[in-house]
Amino acid sequence: MANIKKTNKPSQSIQGKIIYIVQKNKSQLFFILTVGIVMVIYYSITGTQWFRQDMLPSYLQILARITSALLNIMGEKVSIIRTVVQSPSFSMDIAYGCDALEPITLFSVVVLCFPAKIYGRILGVISGVCLLFTLNIIRLLSLYYAGTYSQELFELFHIEIWQPVFIICALVMFLLYVGIIRKKGWSNV
Repeated sequence: MANIKKTNKPSQSIQGKIIYIVQKNKSQLFFILTVGIVMVIYYSITGTQWFRQDMLPSYLQILARITSALLNIMGEKVSIIRTVVQSPSFSMDIAYGCDALEPITLFSVVVLCFPAKIYGRILGVISGVCLLFTLNIIRLLSLYYAGTYSQELFELFHIEIWQPVFIICALVMFLLYVGIIRKKGWSNV
C-alpha cells in the first residue's frame, strides 16, 4: 500500500490557487474588506447634502473658533465669521477638506478593524483622534501665518507640504499603534 502524504500546496488550477491564497490570508483579507466597506459608507454619508449642509458647517465653525482663539492668544487680532478666520492682513475660510475628518475616520477605522483586544482599540482610537485633531489645528495655525506672509507660501503649505505630512503622520501613528499593541500583548495576531 502506497503511503500518501497530504500537503498544503494549492492545486494547479487557478481556482485552487485562489482558494489557497484566500484561506492563507483570511484575516488580512477580512481587514482590507472591512476597512473598504466602512470607508464606502463614510464617503456615502459625507457626500450627502444633509452632511454637507447640516453637519459639516457646525464642525468647521468649531475649528474656526479654536483657531481664532489660539491666534488671539498668540497676539493676532483675528475675528471669525462662520468658518472664516480673518484679520486686516489675511483671511482664510476653513472648508471641507481642511477638517481632517477623512484621515481621522480612516485612522479610526483601521484601528477598530485591526485584530486587537477591545481596550487596545478604544485607547488607539481616542489617542489617534486627539493627536490628529491637534495636528490639524497646528496645520490651520501655520496656514494662517503662511498666508499673512504671502499667498504663494500659503498655497505651498496648504497643498505641497501639509497634505503629505498629514498622510505620513497618520500612517506613522498607525504603525506605532500596531507596535505598541503587539508589545503589550494586546494583538490577536
